[in-house]
Amino acid sequence: GVIFPYPSPPLRLVPAKIVNDDFTFSLVDGFRCDPDWRICCCSWFCTPIRWADSVGSAEVRFMGFWQATVLFATLQAISGITIVGFVAFLILAVMGRQRIRSAYGLPSGTGSSIFWDILTWLFCPPCAVMQEALQIEFVETEDMAAKEPLLPGDDGPRAPQQQTFNSASPAAAGASAAA
Repeated sequence: GVIFPYPSPPLRLVPAKIVNDDFTFSLVDGFRCDPDWRICCCSWFCTPIRWADSVGSAEVRFMGFWQATVLFATLQAISGITIVGFVAFLILAVMGRQRIRSAYGLPSGTGSSIFWDILTWLFCPPCAVMQEALQIEFVETEDMAAKEPLLPGDDGPRAPQQQTFNSASPAAAGASAAA
């Protein structure tokens, strides 16, 4: 992530397989606090910050961290007051989730994926934020593992070829490589 680059210990319960048609982790996997309770707690109690960290990551690059934080928090507050604010909030959240799907080579832009993303955000926003964060922190594609650091002017995420599972967060891998 952008703001949460802390190292995480390896996962104790690795997902059975990487699937290329949906998120690797389920909506409730974050409740196990495996490997780290911070993703779960931040998803529930600091939702705008955790979401902004996910969509602002180098893999997704939906928008900048501070832009995403302010926009998400503002629309979240307005969504409780007006229907227009609620619809705008839902559109922003689903667009971010669709961008994550696209970055990881998951089905995106289809009626089915949009429908399920809307339902996910309608019924459990913190669960959606947790699932998105787990995908970004612990799943990478071959292209993402091989590509060089992003430079200003880079034109967005590349189409990934295949997903691989990273049992430790990228920050942890960098910390162990430096040691």
